[in-house]
Amino acid sequence: MRIRRSSYALLCAFFLTGATSLIFEVVWTRLLLLSLGATPVAMGIVLAAFMGGMAIGAWAAGRTLVRRWPPVAVYAGLEAWIGLYALATPWLFRLIDRVPPAGQLALGVLALLPATVAMGTSLPLLVRALDQLHPGETPRATTVGWLYAANTAGGVVGPLAAVFFLFPLAGLSRTLLLAVAANLVVSAAVWMTRHQWDTTPSDAAADLRPTGATRPGGALLSVPRSLYAVLAVSGGTAMIYEVAWTRTLAMVYGSSVYGVSITLSTFLTGIALGSWGSAAWVRRRGATRFGAAVLLVGSACAAFASLQVGGRLPVLFLSLFRWADGGSTALYVAQFLLAAALMLPSTLCLGALLPVVVSLAPKRQQSRGGDDHAVVSSLYAANLSGAAAGALIASALLVAGVGLSTSLQAGVLLALGLSLVLLVRLPTPHPGLVGITALAVLLVLVLDGGARRLTLSFGLYHGAEGYATNDDQGLR
Repeated sequence: MRIRRSSYALLCAFFLTGATSLIFEVVWTRLLLLSLGATPVAMGIVLAAFMGGMAIGAWAAGRTLVRRWPPVAVYAGLEAWIGLYALATPWLFRLIDRVPPAGQLALGVLALLPATVAMGTSLPLLVRALDQLHPGETPRATTVGWLYAANTAGGVVGPLAAVFFLFPLAGLSRTLLLAVAANLVVSAAVWMTRHQWDTTPSDAAADLRPTGATRPGGALLSVPRSLYAVLAVSGGTAMIYEVAWTRTLAMVYGSSVYGVSITLSTFLTGIALGSWGSAAWVRRRGATRFGAAVLLVGSACAAFASLQVGGRLPVLFLSLFRWADGGSTALYVAQFLLAAALMLPSTLCLGALLPVVVSLAPKRQQSRGGDDHAVVSSLYAANLSGAAAGALIASALLVAGVGLSTSLQAGVLLALGLSLVLLVRLPTPHPGLVGITALAVLLVLVLDGGARRLTLSFGLYHGAEGYATNDDQGLR
């Protein structure tokens, strides 16, 4: 898959701002939880606010008002705004501390919105910019996949750099300043080179047509609701899985900031790889609704299988702890391997869904147009809205009320249920996959995914050296 040199600059910029955005998220979460308390519910609400703000921004990026301006110039301006706003957040959060406790949570959520809304506009804006740079040359779904993968890959690097290097060397406040500086440098560089991606007058006129995909004859054609449902459910289940996996891994190797960072980065690695691979696949072979259903079924089945993997994690952790032999670097590698075994199969499928679904959305006959870009914005917003709802439901209701394994099973059943609906409604019947999906639903309902919860609750990270030097047969 060949990417033009002129596209690399925007991909690199999006990678860097993906890294700074995740650094901001880590710093803001730590600052807010000092006031709100580091409870799972508070953490879930902060994550939901982050995703919800991005969903609003993604939706806004497809509106006519935003599409009146050159996309790269808007992107550069918004990144400058994000950096400057981030600079003011420590002062803003100190003001929240003075508010009565009953109002702190609501104000904390509102304080995140000005920056997160701006973050959510970035992907649709850059999709539009790259489409105008090389019109008709690259499928829009492939462009979405490239950008989504680049930004998510930056999100992998950001937390790792912050936790392992910047926090120990510079502290929380200086880390925020460094991220702000990086964001402003990227913004300035993009602004100074914006003329390379300027929209021509004809492009601007096309972008101001009414939103909504159109038929070749000109009549408006709405995006099928099933496509929105797939992305919303995939976003929601991804957050349910992430919350359950994060707490499962914390019971094995502890809830230190290093372990949490490794868990988050591993999760995002799967999403980035899935999106990049899907972009290549869609460019060469296209996409089908059957393929989208297969990815949704695959993500759900892999997530359910992770319950069985999770039950073996204590034994695997002790084996890797012996291999690490007390070395911190080797131990961090071991933690990444455990997280990868648990999360990568499912997250690869989840990351692949966005480019596939964008490819399935109705398209205009013309290679460029605001209608298609509004569709990308609305589909991306659906995915982020589902993620916001999933984070809130998982943290505030499921995990706190029914436990980790049942929460994950609920997400699996939701994904499998939607997959069955999609498969049954396909014009060409696929009885084999329908039967497999129905059997998977039955297994999820019958099998006890949390059979090893006692082993997980041992908290091996407290006494790993003692367990490692003795026979661990009792854990098996």
